[in-house]
Amino acid sequence: MFSLIVSSISTAWETDQLMRMFAERFNTSSGAEGADISLDRTESLQALESSPALLMYETGTTGENAETVRYGLLRSVRPAGQHVTFRFYQEGRFSKATVHEFADRLGINARFEFGHTHWAIKDGSIPSTMLAKLERTGDLATNEALLLKIESFKNILLSHATGKGCDEAQYVNLRRQLLKPSRISDQLPNFVRTCRTPGEFWGFIKPKFGTYHERREFLREEFDPALSILESESRSPSDPNVAAALQRVDSDYVRETWRKALDRRSTDPEGAITAARTQLESVCKHILDETGTPYKDTEDLPKLYSLVASQLNLSPSQHSEQVFKQILGIAKASSRALAR
Repeated sequence: MFSLIVSSISTAWETDQLMRMFAERFNTSSGAEGADISLDRTESLQALESSPALLMYETGTTGENAETVRYGLLRSVRPAGQHVTFRFYQEGRFSKATVHEFADRLGINARFEFGHTHWAIKDGSIPSTMLAKLERTGDLATNEALLLKIESFKNILLSHATGKGCDEAQYVNLRRQLLKPSRISDQLPNFVRTCRTPGEFWGFIKPKFGTYHERREFLREEFDPALSILESESRSPSDPNVAAALQRVDSDYVRETWRKALDRRSTDPEGAITAARTQLESVCKHILDETGTPYKDTEDLPKLYSLVASQLNLSPSQHSEQVFKQILGIAKASSRALAR
């Protein structure tokens, strides 16, 4: 299984924020495997998160990357009103000409599908001869990317171990990437190294455990060490509290800039600081919008923070008790430091 997602908007796939597709165009021009996936059954959408996707622009779309087709994995596929939203982790790029070359093998009606905005769920996998032409751009070193790869590979194994089968090309591709040297290589289960194909994995798991439940528990326990390391590296004690608070904010952009800051924290500290500054600016603007407070789009962070502080009675000058003035003064100084 893989997804083909086509858009006529020339910048639709040029963002690392939430991406979207019209709900009415979801699961159209799909293969037989698409019959098991529905927006009405959100649990069925998880199957899309362990399979690859191609993001493409409609024929005739203009723009710098109009002829580029992105290849990667989906995450957080959710129905959202008239849209389906998702996050995308890119592994590489194909030219549109390459996808056209393999269209028949991919089950794509090139004449029709290349020219229509839609989300198709196709049968089978991306041919290995096509993957050989992939220009790889993804960074497997980030915590979020490693988590996604491991979870996807675990889901593939779980599917195969419980009689549902799996995509051999995807198995081989993910296994190869996970076995590249990284800080969690030694934490992967031994059978990831020894089972080169789904057939070899089946030969390992079938005689070892007689029930699906035992196999599920075994896979969970085997992958827990690697996943726990990555999850602990990605968190600080305040993460759950901040994330919970942001869930109450009606702004996808605010939540996504927070995620972006977390993703970069351990691998790109300077990028994390930039994302944190963008996060705080977004929160300030969201509060000012909600309170009807006018501001200019060109306002810098200290000015935005001052406007918000005045609206929420958080300005040091609005308080007489020294302890409050000191705490709020530190917060104001922090916003200035972050803006430098």
